[in-house]
Amino acid sequence: MNRNFFIYANFFLGLIVATGLFQSIFHFLLGPQLYLLQPFANWFLVTSIIYMIGQLFLLKYFYYKKYWITFWSGTLWTIVIFCQTTLVYIILILANRDLEIYNIIIVLLNLTVSLIFALSLIFSGAGERKILKTAGILIFFINLTLGTAFIWGILNQDIQSYYTFEKINQWASFISSFIPILFIRNFKLECKTSKELGSIESKYKSIADLLGYLSIIIVIATLVFGLWLAQDSYSKLRWQKRGPEQAKQLAKKFETHTFVNNNGDSLHYLLMKPLSNDSLTKYPLVVCLHGGPGRIKKKQVKTIQVSHPAPFLTQQVNREKYPAYIFVPQAPQGHSWGGVPSVPDIDTLLVETILSLTEVYNIDEKRLYVAGISGGGFGSWHLIGIWLEMFAAAIPICGAGDPELAHKMVNTAVWAFHGKADRNVPVSASREMIEAIKDAGGNPLYTEFPNVGHNAWPHVIRTQGLMDWLFAQKRD
Repeated sequence: MNRNFFIYANFFLGLIVATGLFQSIFHFLLGPQLYLLQPFANWFLVTSIIYMIGQLFLLKYFYYKKYWITFWSGTLWTIVIFCQTTLVYIILILANRDLEIYNIIIVLLNLTVSLIFALSLIFSGAGERKILKTAGILIFFINLTLGTAFIWGILNQDIQSYYTFEKINQWASFISSFIPILFIRNFKLECKTSKELGSIESKYKSIADLLGYLSIIIVIATLVFGLWLAQDSYSKLRWQKRGPEQAKQLAKKFETHTFVNNNGDSLHYLLMKPLSNDSLTKYPLVVCLHGGPGRIKKKQVKTIQVSHPAPFLTQQVNREKYPAYIFVPQAPQGHSWGGVPSVPDIDTLLVETILSLTEVYNIDEKRLYVAGISGGGFGSWHLIGIWLEMFAAAIPICGAGDPELAHKMVNTAVWAFHGKADRNVPVSASREMIEAIKDAGGNPLYTEFPNVGHNAWPHVIRTQGLMDWLFAQKRD
């Protein structure tokens, strides 16, 4: 082995540290939303290539030192990592949730093989070097913790388990970013103490040149996609900071109410009445479902979640043009409106609340509309499939439904929207629902936006005639 080997090895290991810490920062700030950013797939590809090159340098070193157990277990681990990163990249690009079951299997295999590799660093010949032994101990306990949390999350498929695993994953990824520093330190010591280091042989000169060019390309790609990811992350963070404040300001325009049913279950909601609110006139009711699981705790409305199209309809010009009751329910913490796998729903409580409003206010029961994005899109599909003949129209945005219920939706006017580049909810979900309703004899409308991700609302609201279409719908 020559000094150039250790120089390049430390270069790529250093890149692993730098990119790992960079990603961990935004992972802490954005959580799983980081994976949904448009540049993340390209960033993931570049960092995966860097990681694989770093792994190959380590394997070459273990082979040279005749650490055979570590070499072969490391080789197996590298193969598993390659398979997993390839699968994850395909999932990111295609947004195909059907492939996630295979990812679960390969994650469990990855964690198992990583423990074997870690044990080889601790107890085999490689463990004679204290730095390598320390790296093995860290790898073992980090992956043991991850594996335990991952299995626990699978066995307890609820939203709280998911958040717990995500938090553990954040810290594990952050700590793992420092492990290559131990290998870098080991290589530096090898350079100082080894008497066998020589200059690079002529037959390997072309390989060294290739590594040099590859290093330049990798650095450029890392900077480009890193800056792109940082820019999108900053924009997301700004939106997350402004969003709650804007929601609170918007909520001040609404009346705050709480419905309690006969079982004592309660649902907080916001209600805006029509401007004129003529007692002799019947007005439509627009149900605006927020996305994601609810965040309301106990009996206090601590976090306001205002869903589209509520912000649009509350504008003065639209209140005059489309007079209606605007109803914005707030799901309890960890609950959905229905249709979201592994998340408990409150669709019955929601419908009970709507029916109570029709008894108190001058609401036209033949003009009940439901709309929402993401989790609200799931809920929109779910409500018109379960609560038959209740809603005159639905606008599910970037959501998914059950095609088996499509035959029950044929009498409801539907205009669905989805971003083709959505990595959160795959576009195929809306396509399948539209095709299923058509096959059942319905006539739904569907608009798909190319090069648009999960945040499709700005494009939805610019759709000509959408609100005119909505308020023209009336149930027979």
